[in-house]
Amino acid sequence: MDRLNQYRAYIREILAEYSQYRPAYGEIEIEQIIDIEGDHYQRMPIGWQNKQRVHGSTVHIDIRNGKIWTAAYIDVALVRRLRFQVFSSRSPKTSCSLNVVL
Repeated sequence: MDRLNQYRAYIREILAEYSQYRPAYGEIEIEQIIDIEGDHYQRMPIGWQNKQRVHGSTVHIDIRNGKIWTAAYIDVALVRRLRFQVFSSRSPKTSCSLNVVL
């Protein structure tokens, strides 16, 4: 499997796992938004909590120019896991980049 497809598989696996976690309160559904052509991946809670609309990305990962980019508000544990998967699959002589956008 080439590097880009490996990145996509890692991201989809992690996104699927994180999308299983649901809030214990409110009427909130979790949606996975996956744009394979554009390499954009998001986890989005949508619903209602205490008469307030809930809608926003809690995980946002992109692949740009062969590099994985995450948003600053992403869970640190998720970034560590993604970094571990990406870097542990690489040979020591090849480069890889995981960027956090602030």
